[in-house]
Amino acid sequence: MKKQSPTFIDCTVVLTHYNRQKNLENTLEGLNMQSSLPKKVVVVNFGTEPELSVDYRFELSIIPFRNEWQFLPVAAARNLGVEHADTEHLVFLDVDCIPSRNFCGTIVGNVRNNGGLVMGTPRYMLVKKQQCHNLEQLENLSTPHPARPIVSNIQRENCYELFWSLCFCININDFKRIGGFDENYVGYGVEDTDFGLKSKQLGVPFYLSPAEVYHQQHPLFIPPLNHIESIIGNCNHFHSKWGYWPMSDCLEDFKYMGLIEWNFSRNRPISLLRLPDQHIIDKHLVQNAPYR
Repeated sequence: MKKQSPTFIDCTVVLTHYNRQKNLENTLEGLNMQSSLPKKVVVVNFGTEPELSVDYRFELSIIPFRNEWQFLPVAAARNLGVEHADTEHLVFLDVDCIPSRNFCGTIVGNVRNNGGLVMGTPRYMLVKKQQCHNLEQLENLSTPHPARPIVSNIQRENCYELFWSLCFCININDFKRIGGFDENYVGYGVEDTDFGLKSKQLGVPFYLSPAEVYHQQHPLFIPPLNHIESIIGNCNHFHSKWGYWPMSDCLEDFKYMGLIEWNFSRNRPISLLRLPDQHIIDKHLVQNAPYR
């Protein structure tokens, strides 16, 4: 019996990666099992290049990030990934997000039919998964985010603050019209909210899609004390552009701990009073929180 040739879809998937080799392998394996394969996957890599032993059915490019960095410049890395794309459609995936089998075909089809900015539906793994040979099994091992809308069909959304950059699709012309991600955001947080608001400002419609991804667990700090300096810088930059404070719950935590000077109702920039010591940071480590 003649082996059927794989079906490719006109998209480039852009990932950024730093020190999450197993999660990267799982996400690439999920892409390799797509019912409609992406033509190309671009991994913008920080630090040591990952060791990947699989022959993927799509073209895979590992692009080292070009500069030294103090805080992970995710916005700049995503823009760099787009520079290496050669397709009409761009799909952005967080390195922790394993795509469901029809993810690429569904979300690219949504953009073809509707245009605009289309975000997929993240589900969150309730257990750590070392491999993802069975994508259908991940449905039963994951749960929706309790703060996200339930999406059963493609739907127009007017609240652009619901845009998260962990799984979305856009055509390359709209991405360039928006201006890509603002590279003044470095390190953790807010660059995706900024991207959503720029889309709204330019009249780019925003949709939520039922195309699912499965977010893998990983250790993190709650609140993210390890990112306090980049959060302060990013929140100050966001406020200077948009006139309100993002990540207010996080900022309230920092204020309560005596780490920052900040008032929600004032326009004065956030000031760092002191950095938390490593002992305090380590006390807030959570090994397997599903919803972060």
